[in-house]
Amino acid sequence: MVPLKNPTYSPRLSDGPPHHLLHLPVPLLLGAPQLVLSSLLALAPLLCLGRPPASKAQYISCVNLPKVENANIISKQMLKYPSGERVRYECIKPFEIFGEVEVMCLNGIWTEPPQCKHSTGKCGPPPPIDNGDLTSFPLAVYPTGSSVEYQCQSLYQLEGSKTVICRNGKWSNPPKCLHKYFNACVISEEIMERYHITCRWKGQQKLYASSGDIVDFVCKYGYSASTRPQSFLTRCIDGHLEYTVCT
Repeated sequence: MVPLKNPTYSPRLSDGPPHHLLHLPVPLLLGAPQLVLSSLLALAPLLCLGRPPASKAQYISCVNLPKVENANIISKQMLKYPSGERVRYECIKPFEIFGEVEVMCLNGIWTEPPQCKHSTGKCGPPPPIDNGDLTSFPLAVYPTGSSVEYQCQSLYQLEGSKTVICRNGKWSNPPKCLHKYFNACVISEEIMERYHITCRWKGQQKLYASSGDIVDFVCKYGYSASTRPQSFLTRCIDGHLEYTVCT
């Protein structure tokens, strides 16, 4: 075998690794394996060039799917959703979906969820409240501008407006029904004795006053008020009651 004189090889990075072998002379490829091996070794750094694959640790999973009122989730539910996972929603009839039907997890953050509303701005049934009921039979659909009223069950009192109104497919905030003795004022017989007062009406000798109730005090016989006259009528406010003082 005759050794080659001055074999020509000039690798160019822009050509890419597969094309460098095409620049080797034909005799070099056919009859000089030792030179082919040395040439391939020279190409090794070029063959290894490139961007390493992204690590899975760079991606953050999502939890707690966005809640969409009047909608069901029709995709498979998981405890954790890998980045790039999509979840589809479907509105409950007669509501229609507004926005994208799917949300996607993007590195720990969900995209904006859709909304389920009536296309004409109507509302579904009014929201239920604890220890309270509607004063009318609930309907499946209410036109915009409709209103309904709530009432509390026995031993509970209403806090907030008893009326809710349908506006643009959503109900206004409903009231709450709190126990009558929640935040009630304790009418202390010991304090009344100390301040020389009693309830004006004998039938009002009670130990509790609900928040918002008015209690009417009066001085005991032989005593006169040492506080302003307005304090004889005092209102129970969130468990606080101002007593009249008689001396």
